[in-house]
Amino acid sequence: YLTPLGKAYLNIGDQNVDCEFPGTRFNATDATLEGVDIELLNCGEGGPKMITNIGGEESSNNATFTVEVGAPGNYAVNVAYITNATQRFSVSVNDDIIQTFKFISSGLWCDEGG
Repeated sequence: YLTPLGKAYLNIGDQNVDCEFPGTRFNATDATLEGVDIELLNCGEGGPKMITNIGGEESSNNATFTVEVGAPGNYAVNVAYITNATQRFSVSVNDDIIQTFKFISSGLWCDEGG
């Protein structure tokens, strides 16, 4: 099952794909990037910006999204990714890691036709 945003990334430019979902949407350009060689990549002509060089076993690169919520509670995080190797992704709240996920290789990078 793909989320609406996941469908949109698989069908970039297809105006028939409804990528609306409830909540606040943050894009790669909203992040504060820290680390070596981490940057934004334009993923295809007119496509979304993607954060590159963020992961890897020895990497300390990170992207920080500052989010303020109205009340304590559980909140969903929806992440779209492209990676040519399995990577780990952690969600932290106030510098405490809440959960770590494994992103499985999606094949080619977006600028290679992936």
